[in-house]
Amino acid sequence: AQDYLVKGSVDGRLLARSLRYATERKRAANTAQRLREAELRAEENDRLERGLLPRPLLRSHSLRCITLYDPGGEEALLGGDFFDVIELQDGIVRAMIGDVAGHGPDEAAFGIRLRVAWRTLVLAGVEPAATLSALQQVLVSERADPSLFATICELRIDPAGLWMEVVRAGHLAPFLFGGPDVARLEFPAGPPIGVVDSPVWPLERVALPEEWAVLLYTDGLVENVVRGDPARRRLGEDGLAELLSRCAADHQDIADIVDLTLGPLRQGARSAASDDVAIVALAPERRL
Repeated sequence: AQDYLVKGSVDGRLLARSLRYATERKRAANTAQRLREAELRAEENDRLERGLLPRPLLRSHSLRCITLYDPGGEEALLGGDFFDVIELQDGIVRAMIGDVAGHGPDEAAFGIRLRVAWRTLVLAGVEPAATLSALQQVLVSERADPSLFATICELRIDPAGLWMEVVRAGHLAPFLFGGPDVARLEFPAGPPIGVVDSPVWPLERVALPEEWAVLLYTDGLVENVVRGDPARRRLGEDGLAELLSRCAADHQDIADIVDLTLGPLRQGARSAASDDVAIVALAPERRL
C-alpha cells in the first residue's frame, strides 16, 4: 500500500495523482534495493581483494617490492590473479605470481587458497619445484570443475650472491632489467598446474647484474585491448617488451616503469571484456 483515499472526496485528478505518486515511490524503493544489493556485492569483492593482495613479507630494507592488482570488468569483479613475496631468514627472496583460469569470485577464492598454500610451503622451507607439486595437489583435490587449472611463475633471488632461479608452470616469462637492457627470460616452461599428471617444471638459474630489477605479470597486461586504439589491438608480449625497453633506455626506475606499463590500458573507460592485471616488481633499494 502506497497511499489511501478518503471516501467521497476523490475525483479523477486526485486519483491520477495518487496513482502516479504510488508508482514513483515504488520505483524509488526498487532503485534503493538495487543500490543496496550493489553495495553488498562491492563489500564482498573488497573482502576477496584483501585476501588476494597480501602484504609482502620483507625482513630487510635492501630490497623494494612494488605490487599492483587491477581487477577487470565494468563491475570490477575479481579474477583469479594472485601473488606473494617472502624474504627468508637467510636473505633469499621468494616471489610468485599466478593466474587461475577464469574470471569471478569463484576463481578469486581459489587464487586465495593457492596463495596461502604457497606462503605456508615457502615458510616451511619447501623448494620451488616441490612447492609447485604441492600446489597441484591442493588444486586437484579441491576443484569442483576438473578442467580448472592455474599458471604460476616463481622466482628465488639471492640479492647478495646476484643470482636468480626461475621456474614456470605455463606462465608468461618475466622481464629482467640490467641498466638500459631488458631481457625476457623465456626459459623452457612446464605445464600449468592441474593439467597433466606427474608434470616436470624445469628450473633455470641466471646471473644478476649489479643494477637489476625484475618484473612479473599476468596475461591481462598483454591481452587487454589498448585504450583508445581504433583498431582495438592488444598490447601483446612484443608490445610490452618494446614499452619496457623504452622505459629502461630512459633510465626509469621500477616504480615509474610499473605506472607507465599500465598506461596503454588506462586510457578511457574500462571495457567489460577487460581482464585482470597483476604485477610484481622487485629491485634493490638503491635502484628505486
